[in-house]
Amino acid sequence: MSKFSKVSIFSGLNNLRDITLSAQYGTLCGYTEDVSHEGQCDLTVKHAGIAWVFEFKVVDGDQGTGEALRQLQARNYAAKYRGAPGIERVIEVGVEFSRTRRQVVGWDVRAR
Repeated sequence: MSKFSKVSIFSGLNNLRDITLSAQYGTLCGYTEDVSHEGQCDLTVKHAGIAWVFEFKVVDGDQGTGEALRQLQARNYAAKYRGAPGIERVIEVGVEFSRTRRQVVGWDVRAR
């Protein structure tokens, strides 16, 4: 008999708390909302020597505008990862969601 055999649907085990986007556990999970002196990008993922820096935007209409990647570059959110210890490559990703279609309508990538 396993120790989980007496677990009911009302137990705490069935009500786990998702910590993946929590600032307190961001480093442990590998991604955080990333604050810099120019503001903050929406998501940074660091894995296997690569830093992925994301900016998300909601746009009007059905097509991407490129604004998400432009903001990433204009505010230079990825600067602190270029040449940082353990980071060999930086990839900037701008993702745009349509307000009306409620789905991704554009994305741009810049890798260095």
